[in-house]
Amino acid sequence: MQVELKDFSVHLGSHDYGIEGMKEIPHPQDHKLSEPREGVEGLALPFITFAAKGKFEADYFVRRLNYIAAKYGIDALDLSNLVYAADRLTGK
Repeated sequence: MQVELKDFSVHLGSHDYGIEGMKEIPHPQDHKLSEPREGVEGLALPFITFAAKGKFEADYFVRRLNYIAAKYGIDALDLSNLVYAADRLTGK
């Protein structure tokens, strides 16, 4: 079964996407990923692109990634490297 993938873009910034309102996690001290947008954007800014089946899956991935990064204090550069590594799974 072949699934068509769409390209999504996120960027590093002062975001709490996926962790907003969670009292057990303090406000992020470093940069986290923004809400994903469909398409490839941001040639001048630190945008990160990845492929996903759809917006729901892209949102879920970024929310979970931000939650884990905030909970365990993962550095923003490591966060972007993880997204890049995951995107390599698609072969795009």
